Amino acid sequence: EPPSDEFMVCQNAAVHLAAGLSHNKKLELLSLKNTYLDDLTLSILLESIRGNVTLHTLQLSFCDFGPYSMHSLQRVLSHPNCRLQELELSNHVAISRMSHRSFDMSNFI
Repeated sequence: EPPSDEFMVCQNAAVHLAAGLSHNKKLELLSLKNTYLDDLTLSILLESIRGNVTLHTLQLSFCDFGPYSMHSLQRVLSHPNCRLQELELSNHVAISRMSHRSFDMSNFI
């Protein structure tokens, strides 16, 4: 079944937003919570902030994480320039089942 028109609009908007985010040098907080972004769209946006040195807070609650977005999140967090101080992932089933001590991104790749 081909993707819906609504899905394609969301994907196109994410690509344009990602282009802007990738060049942003002053972004401190990015809130994508309650957007219910799908796995691929979220991955596109996360890849665009990889290496951002000014981002301190990333809010991702209620996003639809899957293998692509979890891999992208791992790439963001493991980048040498990552300066995140706060990562909000509440209300995500796969993540909430894990204790903070055992949080290992490799489980999602």
